[in-house]
Amino acid sequence: MHAREVPASLLLSIALIGGCPGPAFSQTASVKENLTVRPASVPTLLAANATLGIGIGLVRCLFTGCHNLRGAAVRGAMGALVAFGGRGVASRDFFGAGLLGRQISLLGTAVMVGEGGGILPKEVEVALPGVTLRVRRQDAGLFVRPMVDLGSLATAAYIALQPLVEINWPATASSGTFVFRGKDAVVSDRGITVNGVTVATTVIMSDLPDPQAMLTLRHERVHVLQRDFVEASMFAPVETALARWTGLELAR
Repeated sequence: MHAREVPASLLLSIALIGGCPGPAFSQTASVKENLTVRPASVPTLLAANATLGIGIGLVRCLFTGCHNLRGAAVRGAMGALVAFGGRGVASRDFFGAGLLGRQISLLGTAVMVGEGGGILPKEVEVALPGVTLRVRRQDAGLFVRPMVDLGSLATAAYIALQPLVEINWPATASSGTFVFRGKDAVVSDRGITVNGVTVATTVIMSDLPDPQAMLTLRHERVHVLQRDFVEASMFAPVETALARWTGLELAR
């Protein structure tokens, strides 16, 4: 990656962040009666994600001076579709769905934005609560480097200190990220009572009965993966450029 790739990544990240939706109406305690929801069809979602991936691949290719536009487009489309599939897995109702879906999504993002020729990236991340494992292909084999996720730990520690919440360990293990729930309490987001909210990669849920609790958790897990996607698009290229300029590897 060259220095001129950084502005392209920043512009792309701004566009991604601007396109992220706010809290879904399904998460609020009350919904306007005249609200009509028309979910997009699966082919439409696949096409939209593939188009986004192609755009990311082409922009990166143009700003890094590569000449294989077709390869960049294919790589971008495939990576975006794999990441989309990971979000689909994370929204399922089985133990470990969030954890598995998060790793699939990160693999797709690595294919889309990572280094290396061909489809398989040189480096992928495995995200666990509070820890990230960076797995890199080298000539001698795979090199695994554990890194503490300070941002995730700091957010979880701050939430844990609040008097009306407690950590949900089974949901945390199943989701691949910290999950908290209210102790006989509901969550309020900007004055609106919600079933759940995602802060960075930490999920906070109101005290809900099943199956509403599981439906909310599945919803919030997708937001975690969306945040991973935006973060990788924005910070991974910048981090790589800074590492090459300074000789130091920065932890996100």
